[in-house]
Amino acid sequence: MCEFASKTLDVGHISVDFSIPLFKNTFDANEEFHKKATLWTLEKVLMVYSQEADTSSSLGAIPEGQTWYICSKGIINYISYMMRVVKTSEAAIVGFGINEVENLPKQYNKEGLLTFIANYTNIQALIDPNRPIVYYRQELSCATEPVQDCNKRAVPPLTVSDILCLGIINPNSYETKFSASISFDQNAAQPVLTIPPLSNNSNISPPSPTNPVEAYSTFVNIANRLEIINFRYLLILSWLFISIFII
Repeated sequence: MCEFASKTLDVGHISVDFSIPLFKNTFDANEEFHKKATLWTLEKVLMVYSQEADTSSSLGAIPEGQTWYICSKGIINYISYMMRVVKTSEAAIVGFGINEVENLPKQYNKEGLLTFIANYTNIQALIDPNRPIVYYRQELSCATEPVQDCNKRAVPPLTVSDILCLGIINPNSYETKFSASISFDQNAAQPVLTIPPLSNNSNISPPSPTNPVEAYSTFVNIANRLEIINFRYLLILSWLFISIFII
C-alpha cells in the first residue's frame, strides 16, 4: 500500500473506494484481526477475574505445637474447606497460610489436627500465649479431638459477615503435613484437594504419645540373633546329653 500513501503531510484527505477488491480485502482482514484480538483480551480479563476468586488449595506443614491459619481477603459470610493429614516427602508450599509459634496446645492421646473457624480477632486470640477466651464456629470446626480429615461448609451462609479464618492446630510431638482446599467465595468453584504422593517411609508411623517406660522398650534385630547364640557351646551340651544316655 506504499504507492497510495502521501509523500507530504500537508495534502488534503485521500478518499479510498472500498469496493475495489484490494482495499476491501485489506479492510476485512484488518477487521477480523481486531475482532480476534478483542476476544483474546476478553478471555484474558475473564481468566484474571477468575483467578481473583478468594480460593486456595495447597500443601501445608505445621511444626510441633504450632498453629497455622489463613483468612479471607474481605468481609464475607461463607466458607467451605477440606483438610486432610498427609504423609509425604514433598515440601510445603511457601506462602500458603501463616504459622505461629506462640501458642502451645494441650496434648492428646490421638494423632491428627484440630480445625477452628473464627473471625480474625478470635484467630489472633487462638494463637495468644496468654490463652484468652476464643469464640469459634463449632458447627464448622473439628476442635473436639484431633482428626485425620475434616470437611465443612457454611450452608446456608452465615447471618453475620466478617473476616473469616481457618485455623489449624498441631498438638502432635512432630511436624504434621496436611493438604487443604479452601473457598471463601460462595460463587466460586471449590478448588481440588490435591493429595501428594506418599513418602518412601510412609509405612513408618510417627511416634505416638505413650508411657515413657513403654517408649523406651528394647528391640533386637532378628538379623543379628546369630551373634548372640554360641553354636560351639550348644555342641558341647548336646555331646554331654548324648553321653549320659549311652552310659
